[in-house]
Amino acid sequence: MLTLAIDSSSSSCSVAVMSDGIISSKVKAQMERGHGTAIMPMIQKAIYESNFSLSDFTGIAVTIGPGSFTGLRIAMAAAKGLAITHTIPLIGISCFEAVAQRVNQADRLSPYDLVLIALNSKREDLYIECRDSLNKKVIPGGAVNSNVFFVKLKKVIDRHTSIRVIGDGGAQLLENAPVDIYDNFLPVNEKDKEPLDATDVAHCAYNEASNPKTNIQRNTPSLSIDYLHSPDFTLSKN
Repeated sequence: MLTLAIDSSSSSCSVAVMSDGIISSKVKAQMERGHGTAIMPMIQKAIYESNFSLSDFTGIAVTIGPGSFTGLRIAMAAAKGLAITHTIPLIGISCFEAVAQRVNQADRLSPYDLVLIALNSKREDLYIECRDSLNKKVIPGGAVNSNVFFVKLKKVIDRHTSIRVIGDGGAQLLENAPVDIYDNFLPVNEKDKEPLDATDVAHCAYNEASNPKTNIQRNTPSLSIDYLHSPDFTLSKN
């Protein structure tokens, strides 16, 4: 399986090439804007450095949200253009799913009962989803204020429930954690704090390629984006 993975859902833009579970090349740049100009040269560079050609790829994986309204559309447009032009299957990957796979592929030296996936939304609220140790959704993902989320969380835990937090919104979430449940949270390691990038997307696509119960969208020319938020502005109809 040879996958081209693309992500521009946040304040970075990244592309990765994965061959049979091994990252062959990766290109990443931090940027608040300019994703549209940067993404195609980054794709070309990643493919060149991987020593493959575009015709070799068996899949193109792209994030479908939640995340930046503009960034998601830019990555999707690039992925769809390449997939349609070169007849390559297109795979949609949830940002929650991509970050969650970090835990699934990690060792189990730090057992936990629940994992909270917290993604930065650049707003007061966060994109948050809660799953159990078997990766089953306990609280579905949404754009939510942390205080509102903790009200929901308290209904599904007791004082013995151990909770792991992953994603680049984890620090913001824990800053608002109620005192009475703070001891439920496990220490956060550096890897868990990192923002989503294309290597997460590539690993997710590879791990779930043979899973019939996967949450990813496959081979769909009309992939839908799950923004969870409305855009920051809309154009006037006048």
